[in-house]
Amino acid sequence: MRAFSRDSREAEFRRSPRPTRGGPTPNAEESALLELQRTVGNAAVAKLLADRARHSAPPGAKPRPATFRGARVGSGATTARPVPVQRSAVVNGQPVTVGDPRLTTDKMIEWVQDQSRREYESMNEFEQHAAENTDYLGNMPSGQWVRFSRTGINVLGERHTGVTLPDMLKVVSGRTPPGYLYEPFSTDDFSQEPRTEAAYRAGLGEVRGKFEVGEDFDWRPHALESLYPKMGETMSMLLGYLESDRLREISESEDASYLGRAAARFLKIAWAYGKDVQNDGHPKDARKKLAKQRNRPGGGGLKRGVKGDKIDSFLADMPTGANLANHLLADEGKRYQNPVRSYVAALVEELSERGAAGDAPSGGGQGGPEGMRKAFLGQRNTGMADRVREVGGVRYVGVGSEHLDPVRELLIRGPGEYHFYQLTDEGPYELYQLY
Repeated sequence: MRAFSRDSREAEFRRSPRPTRGGPTPNAEESALLELQRTVGNAAVAKLLADRARHSAPPGAKPRPATFRGARVGSGATTARPVPVQRSAVVNGQPVTVGDPRLTTDKMIEWVQDQSRREYESMNEFEQHAAENTDYLGNMPSGQWVRFSRTGINVLGERHTGVTLPDMLKVVSGRTPPGYLYEPFSTDDFSQEPRTEAAYRAGLGEVRGKFEVGEDFDWRPHALESLYPKMGETMSMLLGYLESDRLREISESEDASYLGRAAARFLKIAWAYGKDVQNDGHPKDARKKLAKQRNRPGGGGLKRGVKGDKIDSFLADMPTGANLANHLLADEGKRYQNPVRSYVAALVEELSERGAAGDAPSGGGQGGPEGMRKAFLGQRNTGMADRVREVGGVRYVGVGSEHLDPVRELLIRGPGEYHFYQLTDEGPYELYQLY
């Protein structure tokens, strides 16, 4: 996996691949096949990056080429021939091998002999990395080399089911782990909402596992956004599927199954939140409605309503990581579809009333589930950008891929040094920037 830094990017394309010594020379047929593979793969990636740059570039801005496995995006796309894998340390483009007098530590000597490739801009950088004094470069477990910016804040967009910020922090961390902010961690004060906090904590198990920390881990120094707009966005999406009878589309066997799992987690939090809301001595209108729905979601009639304690049991029996759609579509779960829909509709209205959707009008969910989803999403993006500016001093920020472009547009309007990368299964690439 490779992230191209600002400083090394142009040099990467100036270097021409040299033929390997001692290896077989491919015949004409093999060469043609390799060239076809390179052309098709690089062209697809180049087109993707070109489209992103074209649609997101501010008027009059000069493009900085985004790079990804040999593809350059600028006025046009060009491809570089693949460089043969060379198991060694490379300093300023030149291999360093055993016996080099500049190898001053056992770790440096070990690294020029192992199966991982490392590329340094200077011997000093090599020495500092070997001494664990760096926080921006390293090797993936597969041996692939990763480099981010040595200065400023690196903002990483991730697919939550793929390569994530915790994976990258394990790669780049030295003796002193770099400061970071991460989307799953909440900025909220839960002192008046203890049930909400308990449900939120219970849902952090998977993230804690990625960081290899226990239940006593304090996430607050790393918090990036409020829970409530995030819960509002997820529940608005769920409401849309419930109202249009499309739950099967987010069940476990479908491409959108991640939403089904996220909906299960956030419905548990939302249900706990409703209990906290009931303890409000001076509730506003939407909060009163939510508190009422918490007791008997779906209405008061025996055919439509289900007592709250039944929902308690339904959610308690749903294991961590379960898909909500699968449970609601099961024979024993179908009776909960309407109560869940009614409760979620009241929840979305209440979250809007408390300001979690920003300036979106409250008291009726104007725009329907999709309109509310967009309002919550906009508030999330703004909140994350504000948080990065407020905290400062961190080296890494991890957000979902869908937030990377909007957050980037917000951050580059103000002061500060930021570098933006999209994490993919094939490796990170740096997004379009100004210079």
